[in-house]
Amino acid sequence: MKILLMFILATFIVKTSDVAAKAPEPFQDSGIKRQLKDGKVQKFDGNKYKIVRRGVKTKPKVVTKKAKVKKNRVSLLAGVSPTGHLDRSGNKVSTERSLSVGLQYQRLVTDKFNVGIQVQTNESVLGSVGFDF
Repeated sequence: MKILLMFILATFIVKTSDVAAKAPEPFQDSGIKRQLKDGKVQKFDGNKYKIVRRGVKTKPKVVTKKAKVKKNRVSLLAGVSPTGHLDRSGNKVSTERSLSVGLQYQRLVTDKFNVGIQVQTNESVLGSVGFDF
């Protein structure tokens, strides 16, 4: 198993170094010539060397736009919930259940946390604290 992993790793390293060594398509099989002050001409293989401007100290700035985040959320809720008590005999309590609807509002406080309030037709009022991820 170790030998197989080492073989895969070695293959990956050889393939990546081979890709980095190739010149881009327009520069393959080309040459670079420069003439010095004394008149000598130097020639370089374009597959091995590239021309880089001197004195460039700053990297290009990458400008990213921050997406506009919507901070409010309104939700409509529906479900079944207890609405009243039918029978209290001994240790047993029976409850009536019916359709309950509600409305919820949440507000994004920071980029990760939100707070909210929920009101339902079964006379429930709930608060919420949430975490967005």
